[in-house]
Amino acid sequence: MAIVPDHQSSTKLRDRAEECRVIARTYDDHEARYRMLGIAASYDWMAEHLEQGVSRPRSTTFPHYAPEELFRLIDICREELWLAEASRAEAMKKISASRLMIEESRNLLLAADLALRK
Repeated sequence: MAIVPDHQSSTKLRDRAEECRVIARTYDDHEARYRMLGIAASYDWMAEHLEQGVSRPRSTTFPHYAPEELFRLIDICREELWLAEASRAEAMKKISASRLMIEESRNLLLAADLALRK
């Protein structure tokens, strides 16, 4: 049984792309943001190709992507999204550890300053 693409499918892809862009704006890690924006672009690309495959007849000048291929690409994008989330989580752990080190250093400096004033 063949999967029939429709306008609603492309709308879902566009919505997913926008979600990725919104998430990307929250990232401080540039690599994670870049990857997330790449995923958003992939969703837009898939939606565009899905729309063209549905609304236009097949032509020799424009390659047609089978719906199965588009859904395979969606799975790849989901995996990339997971990797970007994991990368973000790792970056947040490093930031948290750095903040603790800064706080400890600040406390040591304050203690040293108090000792010097005595």
